[in-house]
Amino acid sequence: MFDEKTLETIESIAVDEIATLAADHTRCAWIQVYGLGDIGFIKRLAEILSLHPLTIEDVIHTTQRPKVEFFDDHWLTMLRLPVTTEIVSFEQVTFFVSHKLVISIQESGRDVFSPVENRLRAGGARIRKGNASYLAYALIDAVVDYYYPAVDVISDQLDSIEERVFDERQNDQLLGELQLASRETLRIRRALNPLQETLKSLSQGIEDKDLRPFLRDTQDHVTQLLEVVENHRELSTNLMNLHISLLSQRMNEVMKVLTVMSTIFIPLGFIAGLYGMNFDTQYGLNMPELGLPFGYPLALGLMAAVALGMLGYFKRKGWF
Repeated sequence: MFDEKTLETIESIAVDEIATLAADHTRCAWIQVYGLGDIGFIKRLAEILSLHPLTIEDVIHTTQRPKVEFFDDHWLTMLRLPVTTEIVSFEQVTFFVSHKLVISIQESGRDVFSPVENRLRAGGARIRKGNASYLAYALIDAVVDYYYPAVDVISDQLDSIEERVFDERQNDQLLGELQLASRETLRIRRALNPLQETLKSLSQGIEDKDLRPFLRDTQDHVTQLLEVVENHRELSTNLMNLHISLLSQRMNEVMKVLTVMSTIFIPLGFIAGLYGMNFDTQYGLNMPELGLPFGYPLALGLMAAVALGMLGYFKRKGWF
């Protein structure tokens, strides 16, 4: 709980005490709820705040699309928070906002809002003077800022891939990394698009007109993130195409060498087959060369001359 001059922190609070905080219009209150394991607590909280049953289902089922809903005396928004580990995953964050009360509900106890907590402790004039809607804006802005590390991870992955794409030893590993980066980019893009729509609806529908420029600024941050993600998508596609082209080029080089070798051995095989027919030299024109004292060296020399001649011809044509 806080106002312009005071700040009070309570480590834990009973659910029934929230009604008292909601009725206190002299100070703002921010209640943080971690985890959704206690469904009874969530339902009791909904009863105290007079939330619609469908809203409670949205809070409990954490696969909801980001959205904002406005009611007579409060508004509610649900956002997707990126969690960056080996891969990007998401958890749901819900904000209940009335005139002097903000309730944030997270799936985990992840430290997302420490920048906002530090601003409150430091006594920032705007956040301590502002109403609950401004506090909610600061929390939403913190969620949006949490996307930057996730996007940076993909940037680092793509930079690493781009540096190694010409390394033949990395072929198998690069393909898997490219597929992972492309999939992660798509996941973040799917989360940011509805987030942008939600912020637009919030800035248009909120009654506090002084807050709208701040919400539009946060919306601009999401737009910037979407532009970066779109660049990542294009880069991953280009790297994938380049990787496939390099694989095809290397395969063509191998096939070129094999084709040249096969072409050279065709006349050599003909010569060997011709003189290997074993016709009797005593009759007619049946291979008189077989009786020559140097027939074997001459045959080998002929084969070598043919092979060298073909190699020279291929080299002059630039075929290898």
